[in-house]
This record gives sequence, structure tokens and C-alpha cells, in this order.
Amino acid sequence: MDARSTVRLLAWASYDFANSIWAINILTLYFLLWLTDDLKTPELAYSLVYSGLMLLVAVSSPLLGAVSDRYGRRVPFLVFFTLLCVIPGMLFGVLARSGTEALALFAVATFGYMAASVFYNALLPDVSSAGNRGFASGVGIGAGYLGNVLGVLLIKPFVDAGGRAAAFFPAALAFFLFALPCFLLVRDIGPRAPWSWDHVRASYRQAIGTIRQAGYYKELFKFIAARFFYEDAIATFMAFISVFLTRVADFTTSELQLIVILATACALPGALLYGWVADRLGVKRTLMLVLAQWAVIFVGGITAAEKPVFFALAVLTGISLGAVGTCDRVLLTRLAPPDRVGEFFGLYVLVGRVAAVVGPVLWGLTLTAFASLGPTSYRLAVLALFVVFWVGFGLLLRVREFPAPAVAPTRPAPHPTD
Repeated sequence: MDARSTVRLLAWASYDFANSIWAINILTLYFLLWLTDDLKTPELAYSLVYSGLMLLVAVSSPLLGAVSDRYGRRVPFLVFFTLLCVIPGMLFGVLARSGTEALALFAVATFGYMAASVFYNALLPDVSSAGNRGFASGVGIGAGYLGNVLGVLLIKPFVDAGGRAAAFFPAALAFFLFALPCFLLVRDIGPRAPWSWDHVRASYRQAIGTIRQAGYYKELFKFIAARFFYEDAIATFMAFISVFLTRVADFTTSELQLIVILATACALPGALLYGWVADRLGVKRTLMLVLAQWAVIFVGGITAAEKPVFFALAVLTGISLGAVGTCDRVLLTRLAPPDRVGEFFGLYVLVGRVAAVVGPVLWGLTLTAFASLGPTSYRLAVLALFVVFWVGFGLLLRVREFPAPAVAPTRPAPHPTD
């Protein structure tokens, strides 16, 4: 890579660093605890809003994808949706005086955060070549993990001095400032096409058509169904981890900061290690091993009582979090026909978004139903997620790992056997 290309790549990766600062502080550490402890808002309200938000993101994904692929303009949309996140994010602790106001601002900001990621990811071909795209993607992922760790350390002094609400403005500001290199130095270089709503309709039709071929791509859709359940359980547990540790194990803010840093620091090595293992052991076997680790984590969440145990589980969580993302993406590429990988990745992402609708509602309803049990209700919520997780694990056991045919026939043919 020449110097100019290197600068563009680093500028692009700076956005991953930037949005990780916002995500780790708002989505993981402080917002939910501030909402429930300081504003006395029921967790069920957060669960319902979060689930509704995920549903909106899922439904709008084809539209955002069509904008990215067909219109050929990414940076202006990236700036717009980033500001849609940053501006409300700055106002959480300034304007919100009730849970309703806080959740309204949170919903707008989080939608902006998630929508912006579509256009950020679509810029990858503009900052890399076919020969170094994997390396470039890895640079972005590494920048994201670095943003998680440094983001906690950067915002910690504000929280120590002013409480949880003091995290929101500096986290949003840091997101904007560290994203500026991407806004200023990365340019759209792909072909541009005039906008047409036909592109949007075509995107939705393609998604529906893909789903209709489930009978032909049997193993692939069994895997996607399995991922719906285990990803739902994992993502929900991680979304509520800070409030879980606070309620169940009496973690202080400083201890939460430390355990998040510890888990994040283990995620990248976990992704690299299990990527290496998958190449040698086989990706499905490796994914099963990773999910077995997640089973240990869920059991620990249900039964553990001592803080050192939770810190040990944090190490395993970090390793497993990086590993599961690595393995299930690779398994999809093994099961999908080579000329339709992008199409099935779109469905893969869509299913992940829809899965994120179910888990938070289950979590909130479980807490509400067993509220009289105090901290035990949180362990029961983890148990409910563990049941969902096992459904996904069982479905994955039935997936046979072999490539799908390149082209589906008009009428589904019998699926090949092992």
C-alpha cells in the first residue's frame, strides 16, 4: 500500500475506534444503570424500547442497503446518521428528566448508530483492494477493540467525578471527534447511479426470494435458524450484563469498568485463536466448542456468587465473544453458494437483528414476573436465555457442513446427502 492508501485506511478505521467509544460507554456500561437506578425506570420499559428499535433496524436494513449499493454515495449518509447518534447522545444527561425522555433520545441515537454502521462497512471497498481487503477489515476490527478499552479509560474520570450521567456528553463528543478523519479523508470512489425507489423494492423482493429458497438451501437455513436462537441469547445477555453484575454481584462502577476492559482485551485474541483452530479442526466443530464455552458462561451467570468467579467468567466471555463472531461468519461462507455469499450475509444480518427483538422482551418479562425474588430474578432471566441458547445449540448439531449448489433450480431439488 502506498502512503495515501494507508492514510485512507487508517482514517476509515478511526470510525470503528470512534463508535466503539460510544457503544461501550452507552450501550454496555452506563445508560441502562442510569435509567433504572437514577431515573427509576422499570427495566421492562427499556427492554420493550430496545426490542422495538431492533425491529425498526431489521425492517429498514434492506432500504439502507439499497441506498448504499445503488446510490453509490456513502460518506454523506455516514455523516448524517452519525450526527443523528451524536446530538441526542450529548443530550441524555442534559435534557432528560424522566425515563420517557431518556428512552426517546436513546432510541433516536441508537438507530443513528446502527444505521451509520451500514454505510461505514460499505466503504471498505473504497479504502482497500481485492488483495488486501481481509487485512483492511482486520485493521477496522482491531481499531474497534482498541476503542472499547481506551473508551472506558477515557470516560472513567468523568464518571468518577459526576456519576453515570456525566459519561454521555464526552462519549458522544469523542465519537464525533475521532470520526472526523473518516469524514474528511475518505471519499466515495465507486460508481454513482441515479436514485430510484425500484432499488429499494428490489432489495425487499430479493430478501423474500432468498427466504423462499429455504427448502433447497436446507443446511444453510438450518444454520441461520440455529444462529437466531444462540445469537439471541448471547446478544441479550451482553446487552444487560452491567445491570446483571450490579444487581446480582454488587459490582461497583469501578469494578464494572475493569471487567469490561478485561473481557474486551480477550476478544481479539479469542477471534484470532479460534480462526486458527477452525482452519485445522473444522469450522462447525470449532463453533460447537465455542458454544460449549458459552454454556459454561450461562451456567456461571445462574450459579456464581463470588466476584473472582465473575472475573474469570469475564475472560472466558471475551474469548468466546470474539470467537463466535469469527466462526459463524466462516461457517456461512462454507454453506452459501460462492456467487451468493453477499446475499446470504444480508439475510444473516437481518436474522441477527430480528433475534435481538425477542431476547430483551423475554428478559424484561422474566424480571417482571419474578420481581418479588429480588436478585434471584436476574438469575432466572439468565436461565430463560439459557433455554433459548440450547435450542440454537441443538439445531446447530443437525447442520451438515458441505457447500450448497451454486444456483437454485426453479423447483427445489432433493438435497444431497452426506
